[in-house]
Amino acid sequence: MNTEELQKSIIQLAEFPPTPEADWVAKINASPTEVIVGAILQWVGRVGVTMGPDPLSSRREAAQALLHARLSTQISDAATRLHATIGTYQQQSTRQTESMLRLTWVIAVLTGIMLFAVVVQIVLVLRAK
Repeated sequence: MNTEELQKSIIQLAEFPPTPEADWVAKINASPTEVIVGAILQWVGRVGVTMGPDPLSSRREAAQALLHARLSTQISDAATRLHATIGTYQQQSTRQTESMLRLTWVIAVLTGIMLFAVVVQIVLVLRAK
């Protein structure tokens, strides 16, 4: 979504009538997160202490609650995916560590065999003299 489309979407949502409430909630739920945030910023009260209550506060609070619910779900999904990824990583890491340990043992055994072969060659050379 480019900047002009984003701005138009924000203005449309900010000017959407709050009644009937079901339509307004459906409009909020159908809007992308960045549009909801932009509309919330549009609804920030421009009233002072002496000017009375903020007429947009209920709209802003409701949109914030809906946005919070959406983001909570996304955070929960991300945490679940992260947990699964960590589990997979640990399994693969364990498998790799076990392979490296087996390879290290193979190298140690081959080194021992080579050392034995060198000792045998030295003994054979010393006996031949």
